[in-house]
Amino acid sequence: MVTGQDPVATGFIESLARPGGNITGLTSLSRELGGKRLELLNDVVPGISRVGILWDANAPGPIIAFKEYETAARALKIPLQSLELRGPNPDLAGAFQTAAKGRRVNALITVSGASLNPQPKADCGPCHKEPTAFNVRTK
Repeated sequence: MVTGQDPVATGFIESLARPGGNITGLTSLSRELGGKRLELLNDVVPGISRVGILWDANAPGPIIAFKEYETAARALKIPLQSLELRGPNPDLAGAFQTAAKGRRVNALITVSGASLNPQPKADCGPCHKEPTAFNVRTK
């Protein structure tokens, strides 16, 4: 097993101390980094009003990560806007249009998953100037 998500929370194993079954592997266990990314965006972008979270709603890891961002956002008093992607061909353009409508998103965080390329900003269109934080290294 190799995963970037919490293997206990996603149900891969019973516990880190006693995973159960015949399983070996590693994880990055980066739960607290979501809050740090949000905090960093808040520090770097003065007057941040709303952060969009672009995430794969079909995968268990990004669902857990989104909930962690919600907790951190409440603590920092930063409104979030969920930009859910679904299916093998996610509608990135639609997600970015949603972010640009109404209560404008002025920063973006992506949470990678099975259907989300870690470099979605190429399809972003009009919001390509917004500050963005990724949970994986981009080129």
